[in-house]
Amino acid sequence: MRITTLTLIGVLAFGATAAFADAQTRQLNQDIREDKGDLRKNSADAAHDRSDISRDRGVVAGDRSREASDLAHGDTKGAAYWNRQIKDEKGNIRVDKKDLAHSERDIHTDKARLAKAESLKRR
Repeated sequence: MRITTLTLIGVLAFGATAAFADAQTRQLNQDIREDKGDLRKNSADAAHDRSDISRDRGVVAGDRSREASDLAHGDTKGAAYWNRQIKDEKGNIRVDKKDLAHSERDIHTDKARLAKAESLKRR
């Protein structure tokens, strides 16, 4: 009877350990999937921020040429208008750069979490 009890305890302990390990594996797989999704989203956000910056720089270049043209023609009010537009666009560029830095920081964090989760899975 004593051997049967010890055997039963051993089987139950092994089963509980296997169930716990299976739950951990499932959780790690879910974490990896979520981290990959976050990485894709943040990479897309960073690409969008880069395109916004590029577009805004193009707008600033156009506004500068319009300002120069107005000054060449003696239209100081028109030049002042384009100067204000340039300042507004530069403000947009600053905001986009800040967003890009945040997205890149998120990408770095996502890569670190993903690497950690994948290294835990390999154990």
